[in-house]
Amino acid sequence: MTTNIDLKELERRAFKSTFQDGIWDIYLGLMLLPMVIWLLLVAHPDDPSTAAVVLTFGFFAVPIFLFRATKKYLIMPRLGLVQFGTA
Repeated sequence: MTTNIDLKELERRAFKSTFQDGIWDIYLGLMLLPMVIWLLLVAHPDDPSTAAVVLTFGFFAVPIFLFRATKKYLIMPRLGLVQFGTA
């Protein structure tokens, strides 16, 4: 008995599963955190210092590092890596 495999459907489902791990949601939440910190630091009536600016942009680097490290060391070993074709 043979079963027909729809490769387009299989590729679509594999692509959708890339974003179902929840890491993207955590990443977006962590990217909003520096924006809030920036508003709190700048909202002071004093002149915002250079340290506040550097600190805020430093907070932007943390989610990027965590996102890539989590994908590379936690998610990819469990799910595997698929390279989607253009055909």
